Amino acid sequence: MYPPISISAEEVNYLVYRYLLESGFRHSVFAFENESQIVRKLDEYRALEVRPGQLITLLHKALQVIQVEMHMDDDGSERDCEATLSLLNPHNCIIPSEATKRARRKAAAAAAEADREATPGADGATGKKARGAKTQRKGRGRGKNAADPQSEDQGDMMDVDGPTQTTLDDVIVQVQVNGTTDAITTSTDPVITLQSSNERYYVSAWNPIDDHLLASGSLGSVVGLWNVPSDNGALSDATLIAHESDEPNNEVTCIAWSPNGEYLATGTKDAKVRVFTKKGEPVLSFAHPPPGIGELPHNPVLVLSFNPASKLLASGSASGTVIVWNLDDNVESYSSSAHTQSIMAFDWYDTTTLASGSVDATVRLTDVVKGTQTVLSGHTKDVNDVKWDPYKRWLATCSDDATIRIWTRDRAEPVVVLRGHERPVLTIDWNPKPPGNVPQLASVSLDSTIRVWDATTGNCIYTMSCYVLNHCVLTYSPDGRYLACGSDDQYLYVWTSNGHLVKTFYGHGDILDLRYNRSGDRLAVCFGTSRLAILPISSPAAVGAGGAALPPS
Repeated sequence: MYPPISISAEEVNYLVYRYLLESGFRHSVFAFENESQIVRKLDEYRALEVRPGQLITLLHKALQVIQVEMHMDDDGSERDCEATLSLLNPHNCIIPSEATKRARRKAAAAAAEADREATPGADGATGKKARGAKTQRKGRGRGKNAADPQSEDQGDMMDVDGPTQTTLDDVIVQVQVNGTTDAITTSTDPVITLQSSNERYYVSAWNPIDDHLLASGSLGSVVGLWNVPSDNGALSDATLIAHESDEPNNEVTCIAWSPNGEYLATGTKDAKVRVFTKKGEPVLSFAHPPPGIGELPHNPVLVLSFNPASKLLASGSASGTVIVWNLDDNVESYSSSAHTQSIMAFDWYDTTTLASGSVDATVRLTDVVKGTQTVLSGHTKDVNDVKWDPYKRWLATCSDDATIRIWTRDRAEPVVVLRGHERPVLTIDWNPKPPGNVPQLASVSLDSTIRVWDATTGNCIYTMSCYVLNHCVLTYSPDGRYLACGSDDQYLYVWTSNGHLVKTFYGHGDILDLRYNRSGDRLAVCFGTSRLAILPISSPAAVGAGGAALPPS
């Protein structure tokens, strides 16, 4: 028996209030909150952490139920219909032709078969629930091996079925457009879906020079190279690089492009680092040392980063080791075990100075040529991310201690400590082109808030809501106008740089990774399933008012 349903007028009023607030109707908000007296219940409802766009989400789900009711025959069979179902317009069914029916059934069967084959067993979780195990969070857990072990060092290229073009609703649904006509929009180009029956995509990386070349990482031992068109042109077949090894656990854990766009580095769970050309041809490989007694059974490579000259490659592992490899001479140029626990993030200051953050709660600035280090102490728990601002003036670090700290190159103490989050801060991102050239830093936390900070004063400028269970990602667009955020509640939000919510999408899986290409007209979205979506984005010169951000607190 189903549980009873309860709908109160106060709950409806709160959803309407939130819709008006998020849509930027500020005068209407003032009138409505006083006439409905919802202001008396605001503290109670805010504690429930209602997601942005919840009213639209519920209406969308209600339409789905109505859609089923209207198109279900008495015998339980579904009646095909091509007409759009909306909230207000009367619905008149349009029966598709037999050819259209056959094409749809064939496509649905192929997609179902692909997802079924890609579903792992009990050992196939992505690791998002294991927040305590940092190596699982970086390595995305366990997955199905995609190649038989034959070679320890090199990867083999193999062609697979190419990507497909789909409608938006197939992989990600737009559920809200907030009160503006000139804000960010999806273009008329179709959403592109990259699909493989044997893989589960969790990370991607656009080539920094070639806007059409996308690399994808999966829970298997395969990295994909995809040629993505800029318009409705034909999609080329993809090339997958299999990482073969004598070790059973050789899943790909991280990928990184060199700044010159010529090399792609991959790290795997079996402690190997491999470098390929942009065409997928193997260049070199090396390995991190095995873990010590009493440590993790494996030493996964968790972080990779090329220096700005594309000549040095830094790699960090779960045991805390850092190895820097010289690509020109194919030799190890630096190694260190100064960090005592997993490396979580890298960022280069210049061609020789590397910032690293670790679960050991320290940040280190290392000159990999001289071998000298500066320890930045202050965080009391795991350091999750480190990032230099676009002009290399400040280094931002975030931690499980719920703080963000701003450092300079020549000081071992933070110049500013950003406080306001109530739970661990997962990741951060600098606005590449902030309004008024005032340094802006965005952060997201397990307290389900995104905060945008003035990094010079430490003041919180905007606070936005984004429901987070265990994992969240965020990224600014290259022009700095938009901030995208996705989490394991399957929602993707896009805000303007001044905190206005302009787009809300709902994906078919947890959103594990978001990447804009260099031009900012494509956004790659990884769901941890057999499909990776590429959203076509149009960004006009002027941005409308959009929805309203919450006031900073």
